[in-house]
Amino acid sequence: MKRALILLLFLLLLSCGEEPPLVLSWEEKSLADSLYKAEVVVLRPQLDSICNTRFDSLVAHYKDSLWTNRIQEITEQLERIKLQ
Repeated sequence: MKRALILLLFLLLLSCGEEPPLVLSWEEKSLADSLYKAEVVVLRPQLDSICNTRFDSLVAHYKDSLWTNRIQEITEQLERIKLQ
């Protein structure tokens, strides 16, 4: 019984190793590349339409963000001038 338990523990410790990295053959790489290219053709119009839909709101958001940062910089500079 003890030997079986020790053997089981030993096998469990050996099985906890890291799996070797996946290496693809050139056929698998070619297949993955062609699948990627086919999906990009399908997804690109959808992604572009999402970008076009959100463009105005993103520009407004980042414009406001730039103004806020610039006003903060000016305020900090004015405070520094007052302290001198």
